Amino acid sequence: MIQIEPQLEQQFLAKLQELNYTYRSDIRDLDSLEKNFREKFQRLNYVTLSDDEFRKLLNENITSDVFTAAKRLRQKQTFTRSDGTTFDYSLVNLRDWCKNDFEVINQLSINTANSHQRYDVIILINGLPLVQIELKRHSVSPLKAVEQIVRYKQEYDYLFLSPIFDSISKVGYTSQFSHDELLRASSMGIIDSRVVALGGVTPDKIAYLEQ
Repeated sequence: MIQIEPQLEQQFLAKLQELNYTYRSDIRDLDSLEKNFREKFQRLNYVTLSDDEFRKLLNENITSDVFTAAKRLRQKQTFTRSDGTTFDYSLVNLRDWCKNDFEVINQLSINTANSHQRYDVIILINGLPLVQIELKRHSVSPLKAVEQIVRYKQEYDYLFLSPIFDSISKVGYTSQFSHDELLRASSMGIIDSRVVALGGVTPDKIAYLEQ
Protein backbone atom coordinates (compact mmCIF):
# COMPACT_ATOMS: atom_id res chain seq x y z
CA MET A 1 0.00 0.00 0.00
CA ILE A 2 1.45 3.37 -1.04
CA GLN A 3 1.27 6.06 1.61
CA ILE A 4 0.35 9.57 0.59
CA GLU A 5 2.33 12.35 2.25
CA PRO A 6 -0.53 13.77 4.42
CA GLN A 7 -1.08 10.28 5.83
CA LEU A 8 2.64 9.87 6.49
CA GLU A 9 2.69 13.26 8.18
CA GLN A 10 -0.22 12.40 10.48
CA GLN A 11 1.42 9.12 11.49
CA PHE A 12 4.64 10.96 12.29
CA LEU A 13 2.77 13.56 14.35
CA ALA A 14 0.98 10.79 16.24
CA LYS A 15 4.30 9.11 17.06
CA LEU A 16 5.75 12.37 18.40
CA GLN A 17 2.67 12.88 20.56
CA GLU A 18 3.20 9.38 21.98
CA LEU A 19 6.65 10.65 22.99
CA ASN A 20 4.97 13.54 24.87
CA TYR A 21 5.45 16.27 22.29
CA THR A 22 2.53 18.70 22.38
CA TYR A 23 0.88 19.14 19.00
CA ARG A 24 0.10 22.81 18.27
CA SER A 25 -2.38 22.98 15.42
CA ASP A 26 -2.82 26.73 16.05
CA ILE A 27 0.72 27.67 14.95
CA ARG A 28 0.57 28.05 11.17
CA ASP A 29 2.35 31.34 10.38
CA LEU A 30 5.20 33.56 11.52
CA ASP A 31 3.05 35.69 13.81
CA SER A 32 1.73 32.72 15.79
CA LEU A 33 5.23 31.18 15.88
CA GLU A 34 6.72 34.36 17.37
CA LYS A 35 3.82 34.74 19.81
CA ASN A 36 4.38 31.22 21.10
CA PHE A 37 8.12 31.79 21.52
CA ARG A 38 7.45 35.02 23.40
CA GLU A 39 5.13 33.25 25.84
CA LYS A 40 7.61 30.42 26.40
CA PHE A 41 10.56 32.79 26.83
CA GLN A 42 8.78 34.96 29.38
CA ARG A 43 7.62 31.94 31.38
CA LEU A 44 11.05 30.30 31.34
CA ASN A 45 12.83 33.47 32.47
CA TYR A 46 10.12 35.00 34.71
CA VAL A 47 10.03 38.28 32.78
CA THR A 48 7.59 40.34 30.75
CA LEU A 49 8.86 42.06 27.62
CA SER A 50 7.44 45.06 25.82
CA ASP A 51 6.89 44.75 22.06
CA ASP A 52 10.07 46.70 21.35
CA GLU A 53 12.07 44.56 23.78
CA PHE A 54 10.80 41.35 22.24
CA ARG A 55 11.72 42.56 18.75
CA LYS A 56 15.20 43.40 20.04
CA LEU A 57 15.47 39.92 21.58
CA LEU A 58 14.64 38.34 18.22
CA ASN A 59 17.17 40.49 16.39
CA GLU A 60 19.89 39.57 18.88
CA ASN A 61 19.25 35.82 18.58
CA ILE A 62 18.54 35.33 14.88
CA THR A 63 21.89 34.55 13.27
CA SER A 64 23.27 32.54 10.36
CA ASP A 65 26.41 31.70 12.34
CA VAL A 66 26.10 28.11 13.62
CA PHE A 67 28.68 28.51 16.40
CA THR A 68 27.00 31.65 17.75
CA ALA A 69 23.55 30.03 17.63
CA ALA A 70 24.78 26.92 19.47
CA LYS A 71 26.48 29.07 22.10
CA ARG A 72 23.31 31.03 22.73
CA LEU A 73 21.33 27.82 23.16
CA ARG A 74 23.76 26.42 25.72
CA GLN A 75 24.79 29.49 27.69
CA LYS A 76 23.10 32.23 29.65
CA GLN A 77 22.90 35.57 27.85
CA THR A 78 22.42 39.11 29.12
CA PHE A 79 19.62 41.31 27.81
CA THR A 80 19.45 45.10 28.18
CA ARG A 81 15.94 46.43 28.58
CA SER A 82 14.59 49.69 27.19
CA ASP A 83 15.16 51.43 30.53
CA GLY A 84 18.82 50.37 30.64
CA THR A 85 18.41 47.64 33.26
CA THR A 86 19.66 44.13 32.46
CA PHE A 87 18.78 40.54 33.22
CA ASP A 88 20.32 37.17 32.41
CA TYR A 89 18.27 34.67 30.44
CA SER A 90 18.32 31.16 29.00
CA LEU A 91 16.71 29.79 25.88
CA VAL A 92 16.86 26.15 27.03
CA ASN A 93 16.84 24.67 30.54
CA LEU A 94 19.92 22.44 30.42
CA ARG A 95 19.87 21.56 34.11
CA ASP A 96 16.32 20.17 34.16
CA TRP A 97 15.65 19.25 30.53
CA CYS A 98 12.21 17.82 31.33
CA LYS A 99 11.08 21.32 32.32
CA ASN A 100 11.44 22.51 28.73
CA ASP A 101 8.40 22.65 26.46
CA PHE A 102 8.59 20.15 23.59
CA GLU A 103 6.10 20.91 20.84
CA VAL A 104 5.51 19.93 17.23
CA ILE A 105 3.80 21.90 14.48
CA ASN A 106 3.03 21.18 10.83
CA GLN A 107 2.31 23.00 7.60
CA LEU A 108 3.84 26.27 8.79
CA SER A 109 3.76 28.99 6.12
CA ILE A 110 6.50 31.62 6.11
CA ASN A 111 6.16 34.42 3.58
CA THR A 112 8.87 37.06 3.36
CA ALA A 113 10.22 39.35 0.67
CA ASN A 114 12.67 36.63 -0.37
CA SER A 115 10.91 33.40 0.50
CA HIS A 116 7.50 31.73 0.32
CA GLN A 117 7.72 28.37 2.03
CA ARG A 118 5.47 25.78 3.65
CA TYR A 119 7.18 23.35 6.02
CA ASP A 120 5.91 19.83 6.70
CA VAL A 121 6.89 19.33 10.36
CA ILE A 122 8.88 21.47 12.79
CA ILE A 123 9.96 20.53 16.31
CA LEU A 124 9.94 23.38 18.83
CA ILE A 125 11.81 23.54 22.13
CA ASN A 126 10.56 26.39 24.30
CA GLY A 127 9.02 27.87 21.18
CA LEU A 128 12.28 27.80 19.22
CA PRO A 129 12.02 26.09 15.81
CA LEU A 130 15.07 23.86 16.08
CA VAL A 131 14.33 20.93 13.74
CA GLN A 132 12.57 21.13 10.38
CA ILE A 133 11.52 17.84 8.77
CA GLU A 134 10.45 17.42 5.16
CA LEU A 135 8.55 14.17 4.60
CA LYS A 136 8.56 12.27 1.32
CA ARG A 137 6.88 8.98 0.44
CA HIS A 138 9.05 6.34 -1.21
CA SER A 139 7.36 6.76 -4.59
CA VAL A 140 8.61 10.35 -4.90
CA SER A 141 11.65 10.73 -7.11
CA PRO A 142 14.92 11.23 -5.18
CA LEU A 143 15.61 14.14 -7.50
CA LYS A 144 12.81 15.98 -5.69
CA ALA A 145 14.80 15.80 -2.46
CA VAL A 146 17.90 17.05 -4.27
CA GLU A 147 15.92 19.99 -5.68
CA GLN A 148 14.81 20.87 -2.16
CA ILE A 149 18.41 20.88 -0.97
CA VAL A 150 19.13 23.68 -3.45
CA ARG A 151 16.15 25.65 -2.13
CA TYR A 152 16.67 25.07 1.59
CA LYS A 153 20.41 25.80 1.51
CA GLN A 154 19.44 29.43 1.00
CA GLU A 155 17.69 29.41 4.38
CA TYR A 156 19.48 26.87 6.60
CA ASP A 157 23.07 26.35 7.68
CA TYR A 158 22.93 22.53 7.61
CA LEU A 159 20.60 19.93 6.09
CA PHE A 160 20.10 16.18 6.63
CA LEU A 161 19.60 13.84 3.67
CA SER A 162 18.44 10.29 4.35
CA PRO A 163 18.49 7.41 3.97
CA ILE A 164 21.65 7.24 1.89
CA PHE A 165 21.87 3.49 2.53
CA ASP A 166 19.24 1.02 3.69
CA SER A 167 18.55 1.55 7.38
CA ILE A 168 20.10 -0.95 9.78
CA SER A 169 17.54 -0.39 12.55
CA LYS A 170 14.33 0.35 10.60
CA VAL A 171 12.98 -2.51 8.53
CA GLY A 172 11.73 -1.34 5.15
CA TYR A 173 13.41 2.08 5.37
CA THR A 174 15.46 1.75 2.20
CA SER A 175 17.64 4.13 0.22
CA GLN A 176 16.09 5.79 -2.82
CA PHE A 177 19.32 7.35 -4.10
CA SER A 178 21.52 5.74 -6.73
CA HIS A 179 25.31 5.94 -6.65
CA ASP A 180 25.34 8.05 -9.84
CA GLU A 181 22.69 10.47 -8.53
CA LEU A 182 24.67 11.18 -5.37
CA LEU A 183 27.96 11.62 -7.24
CA ARG A 184 26.32 13.98 -9.73
CA ALA A 185 24.78 16.07 -6.95
CA SER A 186 28.17 16.21 -5.25
CA SER A 187 30.01 17.24 -8.43
CA MET A 188 27.45 20.02 -8.96
CA GLY A 189 28.07 21.35 -5.44
CA ILE A 190 24.54 20.52 -4.29
CA ILE A 191 25.77 17.99 -1.73
CA ASP A 192 28.64 19.55 0.18
CA SER A 193 29.90 19.98 3.76
CA ARG A 194 26.57 21.57 4.75
CA VAL A 195 24.59 18.46 3.84
CA VAL A 196 24.78 15.68 6.42
CA ALA A 197 24.02 12.19 5.10
CA LEU A 198 22.28 9.65 7.34
CA GLY A 199 21.33 6.00 7.09
CA GLY A 200 22.79 2.51 7.18
CA VAL A 201 26.54 3.15 7.37
CA THR A 202 28.32 -0.20 7.74
CA PRO A 203 32.06 -1.00 7.44
CA ASP A 204 31.68 -2.10 3.81
CA LYS A 205 30.37 1.38 2.92
CA ILE A 206 33.46 3.30 4.12
CA ALA A 207 35.28 3.17 0.78
CA TYR A 208 32.14 4.41 -0.97
CA LEU A 209 31.80 7.33 1.45
CA GLU A 210 35.40 8.38 0.86
CA GLN A 211 34.49 9.17 -2.75
